[in-house]
Amino acid sequence: MRPHALLDHLIENRWADGDRDLVELLDMSRSTISKIRCRNVPVNPTHILSIYDATNLSIDEIRGLIDKASQETNDEDE
Repeated sequence: MRPHALLDHLIENRWADGDRDLVELLDMSRSTISKIRCRNVPVNPTHILSIYDATNLSIDEIRGLIDKASQETNDEDE
């Protein structure tokens, strides 16, 4: 399982071709994307708003993807 379902969802649904494109799409630094993906930094409200502004995902959909990623991560840790 890849570390963060939210970032992967954005790539899989063609909003971006990879993490480099996510940097531009979401107006975040490469290190921020990397830290989110490696679970060193949680997705915060600013990140959620950036994703909302750049895509047609609702806040509820974004939060659902974050919850999904958290649940999958917890399942892996067990």
